[in-house]
Amino acid sequence: MPPPDRTFGATGLLEICFSGVPGALRPAPLKKHYKKVRRRVGAPSIDYFKPVRRKANYLLKSQKTSFIMISRCDRIKSHYQRRKCYENKKDRCRPAFSFAVYVCYGSLHTQDENSSGTASEQSSQAESSAADEQSSKTEDSSSEVTKYTLTIRNAEKSAEMKAVFSNTQTDKTEEVRMTKTGEDDTCYIYTCESDPTAYNMFRISYNGSETRDVTFNTFTEAWYLYERELLPCRKDQDYVEKPDYKTEVLKFHGYDKKVHIWTPEGYDPNADTDYSVIYMLDGQTVIDAELDPGNNRSWSVAQHVTSMMDVTDNKAILVCVETMGSDDRAFSRDDELIPDLDFSEEIKQKADSKFLCKEFGDFLSDTVVPFVEENYKVVRDASHRSICGSSLGGLASFYIGLEHPETFGTLGALSSTFSVADEDTWKNYIMPKIQSGKLPFIFMYDGCYYEDNGALSEIMNNALIENGYPKDKIVFCKYEPGKHEVASWSGIYPQFLEAVFNQKLAAVRSGETVEYKDKSKLHPALDPSLASPEAEIKNDTRPDYIKNYIFYDNSETKWDRVFAYFWGGIPTNKVTGEVFDIKYADWPGYEMEKVEGTDLYRMPVPVGSSNIIFSTGVKDEDVAKGVVAYQTSDLIFSNVNNSGKIYKIDTSVEAKPGSGKAEKTKYRYSAGEWRDYTE
Repeated sequence: MPPPDRTFGATGLLEICFSGVPGALRPAPLKKHYKKVRRRVGAPSIDYFKPVRRKANYLLKSQKTSFIMISRCDRIKSHYQRRKCYENKKDRCRPAFSFAVYVCYGSLHTQDENSSGTASEQSSQAESSAADEQSSKTEDSSSEVTKYTLTIRNAEKSAEMKAVFSNTQTDKTEEVRMTKTGEDDTCYIYTCESDPTAYNMFRISYNGSETRDVTFNTFTEAWYLYERELLPCRKDQDYVEKPDYKTEVLKFHGYDKKVHIWTPEGYDPNADTDYSVIYMLDGQTVIDAELDPGNNRSWSVAQHVTSMMDVTDNKAILVCVETMGSDDRAFSRDDELIPDLDFSEEIKQKADSKFLCKEFGDFLSDTVVPFVEENYKVVRDASHRSICGSSLGGLASFYIGLEHPETFGTLGALSSTFSVADEDTWKNYIMPKIQSGKLPFIFMYDGCYYEDNGALSEIMNNALIENGYPKDKIVFCKYEPGKHEVASWSGIYPQFLEAVFNQKLAAVRSGETVEYKDKSKLHPALDPSLASPEAEIKNDTRPDYIKNYIFYDNSETKWDRVFAYFWGGIPTNKVTGEVFDIKYADWPGYEMEKVEGTDLYRMPVPVGSSNIIFSTGVKDEDVAKGVVAYQTSDLIFSNVNNSGKIYKIDTSVEAKPGSGKAEKTKYRYSAGEWRDYTE
């Protein structure tokens, strides 16, 4: 017999059940495979072949066997009739159905389980059949392109749609006209096919508009399109806005820490099925928009995992840990998520953090993980646990994953704030980790070089690879138009799921250094003109009414009122020295005061904040009712760089409405600049 073929590129595949092949597969896994296969049996639709093909891929690797392939589905005319067999629960090898797939090279052979012949004889027959099949092919099956069906539930019921597929690593693109394949009370159903090994992103073009780019892979069953927004869903169900989850309260550093736990539909603690666990930081944002009043959207992680489970055999529960510090604001998000990388005492005294990230990682590993594993039906090993976050949450996920490789087998670091330390400090930290050989798989994502943290992630990814991080254990997904926002992280999340369960991406090569194309602007953390030394701050001779305030120029926008929403750390009023009232933590934040005789509005510098948004102050519930609102994009902010400066929107770049029904009248200006205050 030829050596096993490790690819499974057939475009057609018979329904599979393991029957009449004693000893071909290890018995223990069979029982848990039956339930999935049972739903597939007897269905001739090509859509049903794809989950079976993925199951075959999984078994091909995990069981070290070689499945038989066929080149064309229409060569096989068989139509199977479902027939239940008695299943002896004591013998997990006993087949549940009456037909078989024989494990051999190059062909697929089926036979009733009551047929005579040993497994070796059957395998020999199948191998002979393989030779006949190969001789009749016009092309080798390995040259065939793998296709996956993209399904869109179009709530706007558009007359036509196009999908634009792209690869963020190779820049390859493909435009495909979608076909309307059905409809129901709420949506038109559109589909088209493309190659998930060639493309990792797509966007939809319709009615003269385009959506943002989101993930294209085999881990999403369908997407729900409404108001230019793509959200994960099932083929036969619209987007579920609010998933059900349970909230637990555990103690961290003496204060309450909320942990939101989501289990999928059909979860049964008494069943044989064990689940992987995905630990998400920023639990106040990732699972439910209502938990974060200033955000009005979430990552939709529960909806993503539900969609994944419908088209793969991967099963997971979500554990979403809030990371906003203590309710009394004695401890902040910065305190919890910024690690101490052996900083000097001088740096620690200047920093707006208590550097509790190591303690927070220990809390996850020693308290949260044991709690979950005592109360839920989950697999108890690192390969079935992952941790993920974005921004400071991405930084913390990166650090905690490297600190606890025995706990987390995969880490997701999205738009991570690596600027908390310089390159030398990071190198001194990562080198001993690499040399230890105990390393998790790293999925890294970043968007724009200067408006997201692309510049920082480029440096980190390249440093890891150049210093010996195993190339098969790190993959970087770069999407240069991406912003530092929840919608971008939600759109990329299915690629993180693919990395968790496959330890690679089908369309993005692992272990490659990254080079951004658009470096027309420097990231604020790397711009020497913005990195004023501490001594310069102390010697700032500008008047207090300038250096202690930030300003917004309203000369062109002509807003009736101007608000500033700021977050990150514990924001301290630079004028009074006191912590800002907690009421400003809710959207729309702080109402700025007008500077008499000018078009400027001002507010005291919120020392310790990392981000700020200027807006017209319309609340989200009013936006949902159709009230028009305007705002800037999410702006990176620091006391060092922005004190005494004016922000002005570039109105030559048109404000764009938000996506989804919750944001259809919220318009964002994406362009603008800070400039020095001059009298």
